[in-house]
Amino acid sequence: DVSQGYAEASHEYLQQEMSKFHNDLDEQAASSESRARKELMQMRGNLCEELESAEQWAQTELGKLRGDLLEQLGVAEQQADGGLQHLREQLESAEQLAERETSRLASELQAVQELQESALCEVHA
Repeated sequence: DVSQGYAEASHEYLQQEMSKFHNDLDEQAASSESRARKELMQMRGNLCEELESAEQWAQTELGKLRGDLLEQLGVAEQQADGGLQHLREQLESAEQLAERETSRLASELQAVQELQESALCEVHA
């Protein structure tokens, strides 16, 4: 009887210890899960902040690049306008020269024709 009572008490004690052990494990698992969730949420928050910061930086850099490109475009347009104006001036100068040469050649042709007429009149006379 004593040994059976001892065995029953040992069995009950072991069951209590096992139950405590399982409860401790459950508490540790719940605590670990809670910590992991908190860390995950913190990491997610940090990533969101970093993403927003990177987005703002990218927008700023894009704005700078756009401004630089617009400035370069303005300079190129001014240079093109200057080159076009220079070409216009050269064309006007060439047209004026052509008009003067045409007028001079017309005058010379008229003088030659008058000389021919005069020479023909003298030959017939």
